[in-house]
Amino acid sequence: MALTASLLARDRGLIDIKIVHILSFYPVVFATPKPKSVVEMDDAYILPKWFRDYFNKKFLINEEMLENPYVCPLKASTLNGVGNVSLFTAQYDPLRDEGR
Repeated sequence: MALTASLLARDRGLIDIKIVHILSFYPVVFATPKPKSVVEMDDAYILPKWFRDYFNKKFLINEEMLENPYVCPLKASTLNGVGNVSLFTAQYDPLRDEGR
């Protein structure tokens, strides 16, 4: 969400808001196609598939939303002007590869 908020601030010209650095732990960026870590750890104890599916259904109205850069920041034409980003992932996390 922090990256999306930074994209919105940049795109809407909110000059009063200057995001200097974003710390993102275990990011969900809806990478497509499915990252290798999601396939490898599909039913991982830390974040099982049923749990991820539940929240995806609550968040995503339809698959077309994945093309929206405010939903999937990796789809933005550029990330210039959003501040520096540090991503932290866990070795045995299904979302690990989304942070690479």
